[in-house]
Amino acid sequence: MAMYRLNTSIVSRGKGQNIIAKAAYNSASRIEDIREDKVKDYSNKQCNYSEIILPEHAPEEFKNRTYLWNSIELLEKRKDAQLAREIIISLPTEFDDEQNKALAKDFAESLSDEGMIVDLNIHQLSTQNPHAHLLCTLRGIDEQGNFEPKRIGNKKVRDWDNREKNVEWRKRWETIQNTHLEKNNFTSRVSAQSYADRNIDLEPTKTEGWKARKFEDETGVQSEVSKYNDKIREENRKKIDDKFQSVHNKISKKENVLPYLNKEDSIELKQLAKTLKLYVDPKNIYKEQTKISDLKNKTLLLDPEKREIKLDQLSDREEKLEKINAIFERRANEFFDENYPTEIEHFSKEEKIFIADKIINNDLNDMPVKENLSEFVEEKRFLEAQISLNTILGKRDISLNSIHREDKFFSKKLKVFLDEDNLTLKDIVENKHSHLENAPKIDYYKNKLFELKAAKEIINDYYDIKIKDIFPKDREYKSFIETTSTQEKEDFIDFIEFHGRKNTIEMLKNGRYIPRFNKEERKEITHLLSLVNEKQSKEYKTDFDKYVLYDSTEKLLEKYNINPNSSNDIKFLRDEIHIENDRQSIKHMEKYDMFDKDNNNDSKEKSIDLKQVPHSSSRLNLTDLLSSFSEIFKERMPKYMNKSNRRVHETETMSEKEKKHRRKRNRGMEL
Repeated sequence: MAMYRLNTSIVSRGKGQNIIAKAAYNSASRIEDIREDKVKDYSNKQCNYSEIILPEHAPEEFKNRTYLWNSIELLEKRKDAQLAREIIISLPTEFDDEQNKALAKDFAESLSDEGMIVDLNIHQLSTQNPHAHLLCTLRGIDEQGNFEPKRIGNKKVRDWDNREKNVEWRKRWETIQNTHLEKNNFTSRVSAQSYADRNIDLEPTKTEGWKARKFEDETGVQSEVSKYNDKIREENRKKIDDKFQSVHNKISKKENVLPYLNKEDSIELKQLAKTLKLYVDPKNIYKEQTKISDLKNKTLLLDPEKREIKLDQLSDREEKLEKINAIFERRANEFFDENYPTEIEHFSKEEKIFIADKIINNDLNDMPVKENLSEFVEEKRFLEAQISLNTILGKRDISLNSIHREDKFFSKKLKVFLDEDNLTLKDIVENKHSHLENAPKIDYYKNKLFELKAAKEIINDYYDIKIKDIFPKDREYKSFIETTSTQEKEDFIDFIEFHGRKNTIEMLKNGRYIPRFNKEERKEITHLLSLVNEKQSKEYKTDFDKYVLYDSTEKLLEKYNINPNSSNDIKFLRDEIHIENDRQSIKHMEKYDMFDKDNNNDSKEKSIDLKQVPHSSSRLNLTDLLSSFSEIFKERMPKYMNKSNRRVHETETMSEKEKKHRRKRNRGMEL
């Protein structure tokens, strides 16, 4: 884990130390000591990364380690001379080798910027103890490239040898390390403060230096500092165990997923959750079951031996999920028996499980009235539709266009095998291909096409639930979903999500398009989008690239509520730019398009593929959409409602005046 360590010490002749030996040891190299006419050879040691970082004005020959440290050795005349400062820093074990190199170099360069030469050497990368040795000169470099004196009279030339500077370096190492942790998307942070200053009830250990290790190696007897550290570690371990137990007890008491369960079910549920490495609730169980179903279908693409192994693993996981569902069912029945006994028969097993879990875990002060339980069922429908569509479509947007593209892709794949084996669609539906070598692959693609057919019905239900929030009156909601196609529902949801409810109503009332952004806003948005796509498209990103990418994305989201990875936002923004004939923004979007076409790479942060983002003009442009929506609200919906009303009241007699009033009332539908 990320931990803070920065130790500083002075390499001094007065302590019997030799700077050539220190430099050779740190760099695991062989260096000639000119003054002693000896060679210091530590090339049998290991050093993972080594670099000498020069400040401004320093001659390039100081990049040579032999030249550098022999120059220091010959420059310092006193027998008790201070030769260099060594700083040892621990590196985060969360980081990979390259991230740790970048981190150590960043800190070393911050020291070099102050005027010192820094000999950076990193040890034990890819272990549990990565760390860096920074051997720093005690003299700065003047403008002529010569070493400065340490003092002029009684005044020190540099302020590198005081307590305040040491505190500053410690704080700097904290800041730089936390910046890299954040940049690399880690949550943990380090602090230069002591445990006591941070109110952490742990004791620090002491540094076990080379003398202690040498004493143990030579005598086989544990050193005093080592004994002390063992004692501290044992005490700290006990405190941590006590803290863990305390937290565990509080979580068990707070979460208590166990009400309405007997002791045996509670124990089994905890064990199953631990085995599956899963937080168990109905939503996660459904997600896992959907995922397993998809993975089972994918095993058809494996060779028979691997398929059997994978199917056994999936079946084992499936059995455990079924056991959890059985426990949840018992809990739901007990919950309904106690709280809603008259409603037990009105809901399915899965619906009761979902309702019970939502109410128990929300810890509501007042139990919902039985008339409101159906709202939980609607939430369940929406979540399950979303999970199913995400599983079927993978990383694609939830949209009809995504379903059509997937359908086209798998139809094309299936056709290859049909042509190869001279089969028709009717043949595979009637299972006449089961004896063929390609049968598993044919079944896989057939199953995918059946899933996509089902997805068209699921997405319609998904849109119906999303649309319900838009309509305050149930009769208008019912009228809208009965008189519109799935495509029209999707267009209407997308339109409102981009333009907002208020602007949409205004446009429908006036029959006139209202742009969401002004010219200056569009200019900045399209510039930022172009910048984001440019940086996303780079295969190798510098830290500056990443900064620009994240900063631009953040501005788009926070200032304009535009998601650069949302095809819906891009689609409507593009149409607005063309409707408003915004030349500057059109130029930016052309640059945006260029990076999509020229940089089709497989990096983690893929840019948006505009070939997959349907320009709305290929189906309907914005003005056509408005016209279509207007026709829905002013023509189709009122006619449906009048027809529905006539069916309801066909046995009733109505005066002409009442009928005229009803028609007038239903003609101008509003959101």
